[in-house]
Amino acid sequence: MALTLKNFKRTIPSTILTRGRDYFQSGRVVDLSLDGDDRWEVEVQGSEPYHITIAQQPDGSLVCECTCPYEFGEHCKHIAAALYAIEEGFPEYFEPVSYTHLRAHETVLDLVCRLLLEK
Repeated sequence: MALTLKNFKRTIPSTILTRGRDYFQSGRVVDLSLDGDDRWEVEVQGSEPYHITIAQQPDGSLVCECTCPYEFGEHCKHIAAALYAIEEGFPEYFEPVSYTHLRAHETVLDLVCRLLLEK
């Protein structure tokens, strides 16, 4: 199962998730910024500062990278802490998008394609 913003609490192992939540709650996420519409840059203070990049792909899956030396799985506690920080700082990325909202941002090309597909 691909990691997404909506499923990270079910996808990351519970021990890693708990450690990440503890890091987040104790203020170890020291920097969080959104670079464009779908890429976060995060700094988490561990035994040293670690840089995390989380990029959301067009299908909603996440590509996560951390500079820590963790080698026992795909996602470390720093990534989990970063995801908790994103959840708090950018809640709009966790809320379902309504059909009305999508239609409000529809371009002319989107409209033509949608109308052709509805036939």
